[in-house]
Amino acid sequence: MIVTIGAPFCLARFHRKIVARLLTIEAGIVCYSRVYLGVHYPLDVAGGIALGIGIALAGESILRKYAMLHLTRTVASMERILGKGPLDL
Repeated sequence: MIVTIGAPFCLARFHRKIVARLLTIEAGIVCYSRVYLGVHYPLDVAGGIALGIGIALAGESILRKYAMLHLTRTVASMERILGKGPLDL
């Protein structure tokens, strides 16, 4: 599950497709090796993938909501302090 969080989070948050592809390949290798070595059943791995994608997308939406709120407040505070708009700097 932890390995599969990286690829969807990178794809949803940063839009870096190369990094997301590399993380997807890594997650696939790890998932395959877990089943091949008998450490997990295939259904365990599928559940971990689904849970990892869900956590990544939920975390990204929460981060977007609260980070944008904080950044908006920071820009507004800077404008009040400096008395200028963001393009007037």
